[in-house]
Amino acid sequence: MNTPAAAPETTASLASRLLGGCRVLREPVQTALQAHDAILHGLPSAALMQLIDNTGILSRGDALEKAIGISLRTLQRRKKDAAHSQLSVEQSGRTWRFAEVLAQATDVMGSQAVAESWLESPAIGLDN
Repeated sequence: MNTPAAAPETTASLASRLLGGCRVLREPVQTALQAHDAILHGLPSAALMQLIDNTGILSRGDALEKAIGISLRTLQRRKKDAAHSQLSVEQSGRTWRFAEVLAQATDVMGSQAVAESWLESPAIGLDN
């Protein structure tokens, strides 16, 4: 007897997991439309904290400010109220997009560590 194979996870569900999943986002995010709605309402600040905890790349240098648009000092202030505060729509979009790109890169490269290393490497064609 054959059992059906589980459907592959969507990029949205992988990104959602990097942001803490239902526990942090307060609702399931498994499709692009659900992600869009969550971004428009503003992601909880705790989702960004979870992303930073789940990655090594955002806690190094000025990567957080470049990727999300939040300085380390602002993040430290937000940590106190992370359970109750929300990111702006712009910050939510940038946070989601970073998680989405990291999820896609991890899927392609097979390892989150390799994906993070790739994200940090200079893009020679872009003079970076």
